[in-house]
Amino acid sequence: MVYATHLLQGVANDWWTQEQVYEENKGNCTWDTFVKALYKHYFPKSVRQQKERKFLDLVQGNRTVD
Repeated sequence: MVYATHLLQGVANDWWTQEQVYEENKGNCTWDTFVKALYKHYFPKSVRQQKERKFLDLVQGNRTVD
């Protein structure tokens, strides 16, 4: 998780810094906790559902995959 959090920049990095302070008061932060908090803050369920629908509606057409 250290590598993933190292890649955060700008507002996302600021948010994560605040989350770390909060989690330090509660104990260690797991990957699952990090992902849930990140999704909740930056990738709401409605957006995830919209992206999932768009992905599931993709069609290949007449192209082949090698």
